[in-house]
Amino acid sequence: MAGEYITPSSGAGAARHRTTAAPGPGLRPVAPFVVRVSAPAHDEAEVTDSFEVHALAAGPVLNYPDADTAGEAERVVAVLGRLGGTAVPPRSGETDPAWQDGKDEHVLMSLAEADEALARWAGESGDHSGRPSVLLWFGHGVQGSTGPALLVPDAGNKRRNARVTPDMLAYYLHAEQQRRDTEEGHWAIVMIEACNSKNFAKEVHGRFLDPRAPEPCSLLLVATGKAAAQGYLGTFRKALESYLATKTWQDEVFTLRDLQGHLKSEVSYAELVGAETSRELPLRLRDVAPLDGAVTVAEHQRRQREFTEEQTGFRSDGLEGAAPEASVRPGDGTGFLEVVPNFTGRTTDLAAIADWCADSDAPPVLVVSGPPGTGKSALLGEVLRRLRQRGDPAWAAVRVRAVLRLTGTTTADVVRQLAQILGVGAENEPTVAAPGGPDDDPLEPLRRRLTTSPVLADRAAPSLILADALDEAREPFQVASLLRELSESTGVRLLIGTRTSPYDAEEPGGRIDLRAVLGSATGRARALELTADPQAAAAYTAREVERVLTEHPAGDAAWRETVVRTVRETVERHVRGGSWEFLQATLAVSEIEQRPQVLAPGSTARSALQRLLASDRTGLFGSAVARITHGLPVAGPLLLALALAQGRGLPRADGIWAHAASGVAGSERPPADEELSLFLARAAAYVLLDGENRRSVYRLAHRTYTEQLLATCTIEERLGLLTALLDLAARQCSGGQSISPHLESRLAEYAADCGAAGWAELAGRPAVLDRLPVAGLSVLALTPGGDGVTTPADLPIEVLGTVASAHLIQSSAPTDRPGLRQLGGLRATGRLHPAGPGAAWEVCWGRLRTLPPHLKLAGADGAVSALTAHATSPWLVTGTLDGNLGVWEPWRTHRPVLLLRNSDRPVSALAALGDRTDDEGPGLLLAAHDDRTLHLWDTGREHQPTRPTVTTAGEVVRVMAVLPDGTRRFALGGDGGYLALLGADGRHAKVMPVVASGDVVGLTPLASAEGRQWLAAAHRSGELVLWDVSGPEPARLAVLHTRRMLTALAAVTDADGARRLVTAAYEGPVEFWRVTRSDGRILLLAATDREAQDVAGSQAPLLTVLPAGNGDALVVNDADGALRLLRPDGGPPEPAGGGIPRARATAVLRGPHGGTVLATAAGRDPLVHLWVPGPAASVDLATRWAHVTRVQRHSTGDGTEVLVVRESGGPPPAVSPGPAVRILRAADGQDLTGRVPPDSLPADAPPDGAGCPSSVDEWHTSRVMDWTALEGGPGGALWASLDRDGVVLVWRHEPSGSDQPVHRIRLGAPGLRLTALRGGRLAVTTDDGIVVLAIGAVASGGDDAGTEDTHA
Repeated sequence: MAGEYITPSSGAGAARHRTTAAPGPGLRPVAPFVVRVSAPAHDEAEVTDSFEVHALAAGPVLNYPDADTAGEAERVVAVLGRLGGTAVPPRSGETDPAWQDGKDEHVLMSLAEADEALARWAGESGDHSGRPSVLLWFGHGVQGSTGPALLVPDAGNKRRNARVTPDMLAYYLHAEQQRRDTEEGHWAIVMIEACNSKNFAKEVHGRFLDPRAPEPCSLLLVATGKAAAQGYLGTFRKALESYLATKTWQDEVFTLRDLQGHLKSEVSYAELVGAETSRELPLRLRDVAPLDGAVTVAEHQRRQREFTEEQTGFRSDGLEGAAPEASVRPGDGTGFLEVVPNFTGRTTDLAAIADWCADSDAPPVLVVSGPPGTGKSALLGEVLRRLRQRGDPAWAAVRVRAVLRLTGTTTADVVRQLAQILGVGAENEPTVAAPGGPDDDPLEPLRRRLTTSPVLADRAAPSLILADALDEAREPFQVASLLRELSESTGVRLLIGTRTSPYDAEEPGGRIDLRAVLGSATGRARALELTADPQAAAAYTAREVERVLTEHPAGDAAWRETVVRTVRETVERHVRGGSWEFLQATLAVSEIEQRPQVLAPGSTARSALQRLLASDRTGLFGSAVARITHGLPVAGPLLLALALAQGRGLPRADGIWAHAASGVAGSERPPADEELSLFLARAAAYVLLDGENRRSVYRLAHRTYTEQLLATCTIEERLGLLTALLDLAARQCSGGQSISPHLESRLAEYAADCGAAGWAELAGRPAVLDRLPVAGLSVLALTPGGDGVTTPADLPIEVLGTVASAHLIQSSAPTDRPGLRQLGGLRATGRLHPAGPGAAWEVCWGRLRTLPPHLKLAGADGAVSALTAHATSPWLVTGTLDGNLGVWEPWRTHRPVLLLRNSDRPVSALAALGDRTDDEGPGLLLAAHDDRTLHLWDTGREHQPTRPTVTTAGEVVRVMAVLPDGTRRFALGGDGGYLALLGADGRHAKVMPVVASGDVVGLTPLASAEGRQWLAAAHRSGELVLWDVSGPEPARLAVLHTRRMLTALAAVTDADGARRLVTAAYEGPVEFWRVTRSDGRILLLAATDREAQDVAGSQAPLLTVLPAGNGDALVVNDADGALRLLRPDGGPPEPAGGGIPRARATAVLRGPHGGTVLATAAGRDPLVHLWVPGPAASVDLATRWAHVTRVQRHSTGDGTEVLVVRESGGPPPAVSPGPAVRILRAADGQDLTGRVPPDSLPADAPPDGAGCPSSVDEWHTSRVMDWTALEGGPGGALWASLDRDGVVLVWRHEPSGSDQPVHRIRLGAPGLRLTALRGGRLAVTTDDGIVVLAIGAVASGGDDAGTEDTHA
């Protein structure tokens, strides 16, 4: 039916008796409609958790069977009452006089009553509550000749029916929208249960598609009757009940989108109308069992049954009374762990933990470890229960301040969790220190909260952090370091559960002992190793079998006693012999619960029980999987999807778990809710119900299950899960919705797990990529791994662009992200890629200095203070301020393969022999700590290295070198001119005579022409000393006083094979020195064929040698982060890609494909940066522009628009003196230099100097460099300004003469000049080069330079 949409007036009752599309006289709107198209998402704290329910039940109509519409309305209201719905009773006196006799007050008996009820819901009666609401309609519908309609009795004519048209309902929807406060997140649901209601709802929806119609917000329109077909009462109620059946205590928020997704599979029609401003509905089920931790689905089902049975006075009619509810969540807000009912055994271990809690002199860390399945998590859950009871004095010595489950977490996750639990406000929110960031301690706010502890028993109670599953963390070493550091504060303790190693023994890193990382080797931690407890396992099993026999009687008393004894003895024998752990005992019980017939007498049952009890560890779970998947094809994919969820689970909400399973199975049809519920019923003992983002998530109950399922998982199945979830997220984006919280936080992790193919899938969906949190994405991208990804250069340009612009994205508007991604890709690779949808502006082309992507290793346990490597080997060793040593093989895995700890003092220097024949490790590794101790480790041992040999040096050792003469000796240099030699036994350092009092800053071995071993030492005080260390007593050969404050020493070989010494000085040049003989003496002289190279502005440069067959290259790493290449055969310094500010240590290792890679680390930085430095000549010529001095716009004779670029500082002055001129086509940046006659170019004129208005200058925080009008762009009358910080502001020139800012663009490089081009494009010149922007959607926008959560 074609109809005109009707805008409601503000007067009450203006719409009474309206039944057609045509407005009556005097009923045109007298007040404008308030349009809230872009209303922000609500502050959930301001929205009530209850809502009104207006249930309209149509009375009996002619020629249709009577239906219990009033009864169904009451039943639906009762279901909605479980979520906080409150029925609005009908007003007294509203009954039509024609129907007074025998009228049921709960049904509508005339069109007037229907009109009055709709007007009341819409607020036209003046009593609109302002709360969210649900409108329910029950009755008959018809597809008439003029369109669909809902039927009601006709009070004035009992021989026909009256009709409610789509226009009438649409009118009141508009009226309700006008009065509903969408800015506060209020929402509405309209449900129509009637024949043909689908067509009716579609007609209503169509009224909102009219371009003249104001757009509604957060309206869910539902219809249960199919098009031109019969509708059935109860359809909506059953769909709603099945939806609520998927929710638990963990579900604290609901969304219209999630409800719509469920209803669409159950009813005929469910569509969201308008923008979804209420992204989260703060509702909560009133009749679900409270949970005080993660429990198995089986345990949750048991608790729910008991909770339901205990309910009294539950509202049955939906109109009166209220359901009892647990208004306070269990626990104390500190977090929760897995709950194990009927905990059995571990008496000795519980007593040991209680003693540790009570002993004020005990180490601050207690590590509970043990093999898989020994019950670590169960024990910690029981400890938490006892600590929270606070009635037992044995557990009253400490106060639980935070409880953490570490599965799948990073350090950022842990910091965020602790800040939330401890109540650290946003104004002092802790963060993980960034490279080159401030030196202040980012964890200080957490420490302050932890050390502020209540007083118990007349003394301050230590604050306890209780954590579990450290081995399952995504960053186990960093998380361990973070928690250990917090425990070093006075009054803070850490109780933590973990396996010994985070990885299997055969995996890279499998030799790492997490107990040592937590401080067991230094006395800062005590380890409690859980061993098998056969008696407890047997007692638990016997008790559970007795319970099953009580519920499912089998045989006589004698038989039951026999079968219990058989099971008990078998379990005890298994556990005592080591073939089972407690986990396998629980598995056996779970299978007996599912198949109680195995306890019956008879040969068949006995054989089945014997087979079950004879299973090994994998066989038990394999038997369970076979039972769960039998006859249920979706069960296998559902299990594997949980295994691929990185231990953190998958939510049912928004269909995420179902879509993940369909991706694993390669199916286009996700499992239905009924199939998922059936799966959970079968797998109840093996799946945990947990919480994430205030929603229920399901995860496998034990890591052992995950490992067994993943043993046969293929990359195709991993990719299937990823692509299915990416497609789901893409659909959410295309609908203008926000991405589900789980997808937002986890998609990048799923992509990283799939390697290159996964990153490519993510990059292929830029709309999704641009919604993901950029901080987490950057960490994953810069520490890549997986199939086909060795370094960031292997990643797609879309991902690299996002990472390169991460710092700009975090402080920019969401619509800037596509353009900033383009800009970052251009900087990282020199190439341009499409912006994709949703861009406020785009990059057309650019010529910018390229910063090559590089790898960051983020597994070092603490801030890196020392590095060592060999240029011919693929390994790297790091030392940290926490005293840890990490051995890496970065081209094989991006986590340490070995972690060593024997001291908690900072590592001051490292050296490794690198004498392992298999080229897989450093062999003998020497570590110096700042307490003057030297620790010599043998990393070549087949198993975990034993404690190292420890000796003491005379001073703190700062530099070390390996003597390559085959004697397996180390040269040591330290404070106060200390020099010594240490043999391979590591027991005694041979001290050398002190020649200079200045600290030793560099050691370099040399070989004499006769083959003797020499050693050069550089002192901070300026002395360069050459020693002969071949004999038993070192002999001094030469001393050179450079008269500079030296910072580094190196030795390079030129193309002719000659060796040169190189020194760097504080605010001085890099100088080359040669060793020569004269009159029988050894002399150190300046290299006359190689001039000193000034590196002005560098306060403490580092020197690193890149070996090469045609002459070594020398890398100079300045304090400002710039890398320069020097060669001993001459030439000026060449800029090289890469470098980080404040570098403190460097090393060179063999690259993944040969060549060499430079490793650098900065002060107080836990990251190691790996670069492939190369001269600028190897990069595109455009990236060599050091400075653009002038840019002019020009049109050639054929009308081509070009940019005349005058630049300097590119090629060496000797090659190209003076500024160069380039001609670039404005359309695409193509270089036309040489094709345009020079005499046709404009003269080199200075800028016109037109200043910007003072009002524009006030909006910038630095000096405004340029101000120009855009030409021919959208919106008209646009201007742009650029400041020295690289910020472009786009302005609209108003008719009043004022200028209004409409957008801010941050380019991340110092700005120089703006040049307006045709079509509204803008050429921006910065210190990095030129980039041309297409200014599009900003013309109609406002100043939206704020941020959104996805940038965090």
